[in-house]
Amino acid sequence: MAPPVAGYTAWWDATAISGVADAAKLSSWSDLSGHGWTLSQVIGANQPTFYKTTAGQLINGLPAVWFDGAATYMSNSSLTVAQPYTLLVVARSSDTGTSRAVYGNSTQNAMLQSNYPAGIWVIYNGTALVNSTTPADTSLHVFAHVANSSASAIWVDGTKTAGNPGTAALGGPFVFGARSDSPSLVWNGPICEMIIYPSPLSDADINSTTTYLTNKWLVPTPPTPTPTPPATGCVRSAWLTLGSSTVQLEDTTKGYFCTQLDLGYPAPREVMSSRPDQDGVDDRTQYMGARVVSANITALQGAGARVDDVADNFARYMVPSARPVLHWILDRPGAPERTLTVRGTGYSWPVAGPYQRDIQLQWMAADPIARDPTVNTATAWTGGAGGAGRAYPLTFPRVYPAGTTSPNSAVLSTPGDVALRPLLRVYGPITAANIQIAQSNPNTAWNVRFVGGYVIDAGHYVDVDCAQKSALRDGDPAQPVISKIDWTSTTWPAVAPLPATGLLSMSGGGTSALTQVQAIWQDGYLS
Repeated sequence: MAPPVAGYTAWWDATAISGVADAAKLSSWSDLSGHGWTLSQVIGANQPTFYKTTAGQLINGLPAVWFDGAATYMSNSSLTVAQPYTLLVVARSSDTGTSRAVYGNSTQNAMLQSNYPAGIWVIYNGTALVNSTTPADTSLHVFAHVANSSASAIWVDGTKTAGNPGTAALGGPFVFGARSDSPSLVWNGPICEMIIYPSPLSDADINSTTTYLTNKWLVPTPPTPTPTPPATGCVRSAWLTLGSSTVQLEDTTKGYFCTQLDLGYPAPREVMSSRPDQDGVDDRTQYMGARVVSANITALQGAGARVDDVADNFARYMVPSARPVLHWILDRPGAPERTLTVRGTGYSWPVAGPYQRDIQLQWMAADPIARDPTVNTATAWTGGAGGAGRAYPLTFPRVYPAGTTSPNSAVLSTPGDVALRPLLRVYGPITAANIQIAQSNPNTAWNVRFVGGYVIDAGHYVDVDCAQKSALRDGDPAQPVISKIDWTSTTWPAVAPLPATGLLSMSGGGTSALTQVQAIWQDGYLS
C-alpha cells in the first residue's frame, strides 16, 4: 500500500524487495517513487543483510534491512534534495549511548542521528535540533524530519519538537545507514522504510503518514483467526461422482466441512379419481415424484484450503445438464452405501467474512428412490441341463403358467423401503416367453408375457424394464420390442419389501439348456 500523501521524491520499503534470498547481502534497494533513486553498495563487506523469513529478524512480521554498526551502508551519489524537504523513516537502534546515523553527509550537513547523549534523536544541519522527549532506547520508532530553516521540526512517534537546524540540503551524495565521511556513525539495527518529500509537509500530513507507518510496522498484526470447525452435520461419508471425477462433500484436510446433508423426501404424485360428494375420499395417491436434496458446506481458511476455491470444486456437478450421482453412507454401525442420481437446481457461496465461505448446494432427484449400489441378480431356467435355480418352499399353492411342469426358480427379495421392480433379461432361444413372479405374504402373482410367435433367438436377449415398462432387444435403445409384449395379459411385477418374497420362473416354447431369465435390481430406500 502506498503512503497516504502523494508527491514523494523517493521511497524505499523493505517489504517490496524481491529476488533476494533470506539472510542474503543486499547490493541494491529500488526506489518505489518511479524516479529511479536506487540505493546500492558494490562492496560485499559493506552490504547490509536482508531478512524476509528469519523470525527473529523480522519487524512486526515483515521483512527488514539490517545494518551491522561497523561497515554496512548504501548510497546514491546523485540524489540531492534542497530545503525545504520532509523525510520519514522507520528504524531501530540496537545499542544506546552510541551515536548512529540513519543518513547524513558530514557533521555540518543534513544528518539524522540516534541515541545522542542529550536525547534519542539529533538532527545536525549546522545547528543541533534535539528531541529529548524520550530517553535513548533500542525500540522501533517512526521519525519525521521537516528541514525548512527556521520552520524545521522533528517528530518521534508523533511527538513534535521545533528548531532551526540550518539550510543544508539533503544528499550530495545521499548515504543511507551511515554518515558519508569515512563513512562513520554506521547504523546498528534494522531500517524498514524511508519516504522523502521535496516540500515541507503540513502537521496533518505528517500525522497521517506517521499513522500509516505506525500501523504497518509497530502495531502487531492480529493473528489470522482459526475458525472453530463446525460440528459435522454430514453423514459419515458423502461424495459426488460424474464420470471419472469425484468430489467429497466434506474434506477436513482441505479445510471444508459438510454441516448439513438433507436427503429430502419424494413428493407424492397425486393420482385421483373424481370426487363424488366429499373431498379426499377417493384420493388414490400411490406414486412418488422427485425429491429435493441439499447440502450446506462451510469452508474455513486453514488446513491447506483456499476458501475462495472450495465452491468451484463443486461447479461441474451443479451444471443443469449434468447428472452426477450422490453417494452417502449413514453415520451408524453397519450402514450401507446409498445413491441418488441428481440434477443441480441451486448453487450459492455467500461470503461470510475474510476467513470463511458458506456454500449451499441443492439438487433435484427425478428418480426419488435412493439405491443401494449393489446390483442383485436372480436367475431361473426353463429346465433341462441349463442350471440349478433355487427352489423356494412356498406356504401357499404354487401357481405355474399353463402347460409348464416344475420349472427351475429363483427367489427375489429386498430389504428396502419400496417395491422391487426388476429388469428382466430373457435369454433365447424361446418362443412366446412368459415370465412369472409369484409373491408370498401377501400372496399374489404377476406375469410379463410376450405375444405368441415372437422368437428370441439363441445368442440374443431382451431387456424388459418393469419400472419403465420398456423392452429392448439386446438392450439396444435402437431396437425397441415393446410391441411384442402382450399387454392384455401382462401385469407388471412389483415385489414388496421383506418379509414378502417373489419366486421367479419362465416358460415358453423352443427352449434349450441355455434358455433363462435373469432378474436384475438394486434395493431402493426412502432414507
